[in-house]
Amino acid sequence: MQNLALKIRENLDTLAAEYVSHLDNIQNYRDFSKKAKYDIAQDDLRLIANCLETGDFTDFITFTETKAKERLEANFANYPLLKALTALETTLFPLITNIKTAKSLWSALSEARDAVAILIAQESFYQQREFLWRVIDTTPNFIFVRDAEGKFILANQSLAESYGTNVKDIVGKTDADFNPNPDEVAQIQEDDLAVMTSLKDKVIPEQIITTAGEKRWMQIIKRPLTDEDGVARSILGIATDVTERKQLEHELQTILTRREQQVTTSTEIAQEITAAADLDEIYLRVVTLIKERLGYYHVQIFEHAPEEDAMVVIKGYGEAGEKMLSARHSLPYGRGVVGTAAATREPVLAANTAEDTNWVPHPNLPDTKGELAVPIIWQDEVLGVLDVQHDQANALTQEDQVVLMGLAGQIAIAIKSAQNAKALRDREEIFRVLFDASQDAIMTLAPPTWQFTSANSATLKLFKAASEHEFTLLNPVSISPERQPDGSLSSEQVQKMIAIAMREGSAFFEWTHKKLDGQEFPSTVQMAKMEIRGQELLQVTVRDITERKATEIERDETLRELERLTRAMTHEGWSELRKESKITGYHFDKNTIKPANKWWTPEVSEAVQHGEVVPPLEESQTAVAPLSVRGEIIGALGVQDDPNNPLSQEDLALIENVSEEIAQALESARLFEETQIALNESEILYEVSRNLGQMDEEQTMFEFVLPKYLEYLKLTQGGILLVNDDHTKGILKALVKEGQLTETDFEIPLVNNWPMEKLIETKEAVTITNPHQHE
Repeated sequence: MQNLALKIRENLDTLAAEYVSHLDNIQNYRDFSKKAKYDIAQDDLRLIANCLETGDFTDFITFTETKAKERLEANFANYPLLKALTALETTLFPLITNIKTAKSLWSALSEARDAVAILIAQESFYQQREFLWRVIDTTPNFIFVRDAEGKFILANQSLAESYGTNVKDIVGKTDADFNPNPDEVAQIQEDDLAVMTSLKDKVIPEQIITTAGEKRWMQIIKRPLTDEDGVARSILGIATDVTERKQLEHELQTILTRREQQVTTSTEIAQEITAAADLDEIYLRVVTLIKERLGYYHVQIFEHAPEEDAMVVIKGYGEAGEKMLSARHSLPYGRGVVGTAAATREPVLAANTAEDTNWVPHPNLPDTKGELAVPIIWQDEVLGVLDVQHDQANALTQEDQVVLMGLAGQIAIAIKSAQNAKALRDREEIFRVLFDASQDAIMTLAPPTWQFTSANSATLKLFKAASEHEFTLLNPVSISPERQPDGSLSSEQVQKMIAIAMREGSAFFEWTHKKLDGQEFPSTVQMAKMEIRGQELLQVTVRDITERKATEIERDETLRELERLTRAMTHEGWSELRKESKITGYHFDKNTIKPANKWWTPEVSEAVQHGEVVPPLEESQTAVAPLSVRGEIIGALGVQDDPNNPLSQEDLALIENVSEEIAQALESARLFEETQIALNESEILYEVSRNLGQMDEEQTMFEFVLPKYLEYLKLTQGGILLVNDDHTKGILKALVKEGQLTETDFEIPLVNNWPMEKLIETKEAVTITNPHQHE
């Protein structure tokens, strides 16, 4: 019910518009203004949503009664009130997918409808008896009054017709005169007397009543009618025929069951597909499992051949599929069901091929009456098209489309994984010799003892068994620890997996095995049901995934290290930026944005310290959210509260979301700026290197290189000094002062020149923090 309430709230405007469209066709309601009808629709829908959330429809029923009374007093016609409830039911029906919710909602609407009918009956009784009878006889519900002996004092036309008689003949008689089922009559009498005795209403949600030889499901409300002495000697009853609703519930349950079966089957198919080792096996499993498990006439897979501008079949089911594959069957790209699905990247359904002008027949599939093509898409790449065909027109529906779209996603993952695995193997063959292809450990199990009956050499090697005879003395529990990693008993899980494989035909799962020397290892197990010489058995394939598990652990550790390094780089980057920046913040006053260096308030300190939103304090009226990037607090976002319109929890949540977006934007800007700086530096270095390669004269190179490196270092003065062999003097080959080249080629003594002597001695850069100290 919570899900239906959420759907109503999310689609309130759309549902209200639909509800209003129904009200436009109802007397009296059509006279209301468009806004009035829209308000009625929204009020009813909101109230229904509230009741669905609480599970109590009392407020809705009370509200319905109140509104019905107001409209009757305003000379509203009677029947439109009931039709309005039907309009509400019609509006909500398409949203209902749960039987329990359907029962509750339909029960509430029926109770509300019954309450309105009773109100109409009561109001009309005092105003116009003839009009009351017309209303009573008009309603499809059964309305009646019975005394303590079960005799009808009053009955409406619907009840009389259901018993195959008229109102005049039914009065004074009992249900036993019309209902051949004594048990039903006894139950009716017992309920009547209980209501009279308790003086309380009784609601019977569902009761079978035999009328005119036909059993009908009825929802009944019984109310005691007391005399002046306070004693109830009769009851008023209203019975609603809910047979159609019960039938609808059954149909809905059938649909839900079918969907559940489809989901279960598609999940199993997807698991087996993803377990395939290569593309050929994937294609084979796709066409075989989908055809056999889902019962289609034919299944095939196409891929795009750009050189032919066509979709070419790469795998098909059975003999027809092999013939089409041998003939290299193809369909024009962008045409036909398959070609259109590939070009549009959307499923294409031809439910009845006889009526679809875009459909292209094939002689090997003469019985095709419906076709559905679903593109197999990985990210932005169309890997192929999954095509299924049916031998009955209109048998393929949107449900099939939804199921196959889900499978197409799994197939895409399997195909891409297989392609990536093959590409990786091909690359590795270039650089190193491949390990000998490891063979799968394959064995067979036979009932009723479920011991191993055979094992290949890979199995013996994997489990360290001396011989096949030794291994066939064991069963799956023998080569498993007592419990699996989830704590379940291996003996119980083995029987469960065997049962699934025997029932469904296969089972794929992860398992912890134990070698005969006691060593445990993780593995995957594929059980496949097969028959040899009339005996059913299971073929079991076990793969050791120890290395894969270790790789996953190593990958996780690497990711954690990368995360740590990234956070460290972020911290260092923002630390440097804060040192260089003279502005620590900005202030927006609804008109302009201005720098603000003195805004570090206690709220900001608290938000930065704790890393969470700080709501406005009474004295400051400012809410602050930290700006965080990868766990590094880089600043804060402050929003001043308006006393006349205080910030709500939703506002604070919005501030927090906005702060996250701002933090990411600032980080992106910082990284972009760093990238631009690095790019500029690279361009300078590239230009220097490129030009040096084109220069022949030494002096020309010096005079070119020096200004460029000073520009790179953002300096205005520097020189290039060449030292003689005995390190006593140097010749200044290039000199820049205030950004300009000056005359050079004069000698500079190096003896007693501390910086130069240290540079020559250590062959490392020397930094002079106080030039006057070394003059």
